[in-house]
Amino acid sequence: MGIVEAIRQGKPIPVPVIDTHTHMGPSATGGEHQAFEDVEGVIELMDATGIDAICTAPMIFCKGYMERANEYSAQLIEQYPGRIYANLAVCPHDGVDAVKRVVDKYGKHKGFVAMKFLTIYHGSPLREEYQYAIAFAQEAGCPLTFHYWGDKMLPDVKQVLEKYPKLKLILAHQGGGVREATLKTIEVMKQCDRLYIDTCGSLQNSIDIWEMAQLAGEDRLVYGSDIHYMEPRYELGKIAFSGMPERVMKKIYAENYLRLLEGSQMDHIKL
Repeated sequence: MGIVEAIRQGKPIPVPVIDTHTHMGPSATGGEHQAFEDVEGVIELMDATGIDAICTAPMIFCKGYMERANEYSAQLIEQYPGRIYANLAVCPHDGVDAVKRVVDKYGKHKGFVAMKFLTIYHGSPLREEYQYAIAFAQEAGCPLTFHYWGDKMLPDVKQVLEKYPKLKLILAHQGGGVREATLKTIEVMKQCDRLYIDTCGSLQNSIDIWEMAQLAGEDRLVYGSDIHYMEPRYELGKIAFSGMPERVMKKIYAENYLRLLEGSQMDHIKL
């Protein structure tokens, strides 16, 4: 059974799916919309829709609680083995020594497969505190995701790519979230084959996902939803009903991200 037919019948997507962009757990301070009340609700929806595994940087990370966020990720990995993996969450607010502690502690921890910075929220990737973590990501060969909206940080991204010539970098929210910003990111992607974008929040972008894949390269998009902030079926459906060939859907749903993990010294997703 094909992907579209399965979805039309209300069945799980019949090919591997990895949600690379999630924020599990309750908000640190309240106020943000959360589509799910608990982790069990997310797992149930993963089963219903066919999401095999997710990578998370917990909600409390958004407020700068770096150590607590990674501790919570480690707990989720233990509770839901093979379903929940983690992005090692790095925030510069507590200084270089604190960043070193979490990178040293979780860089080779079971279930931690990549790294995540909430740049813009927490500052520029050129900050000294981030540089230690970026150097680690390059040395470890793991993907690193930047939160990314608009195009004001594009010069900083270019500097990072120039300084770290082996870094595998993912810009969240389609590399800017809106058409103009995404097109500027795609121009940089054409010059650097180590730059990728995730699909998270694409409902706000006037560029269709299939058009985006054709412009950026079908090997350069990875699926993400923004759980708990967003309901993942919107993003899953945008890919499935975009008109793209099923072979491209499979790449975006999981294959591209699994390829990014190849050769990494961090843990790996096992489907």
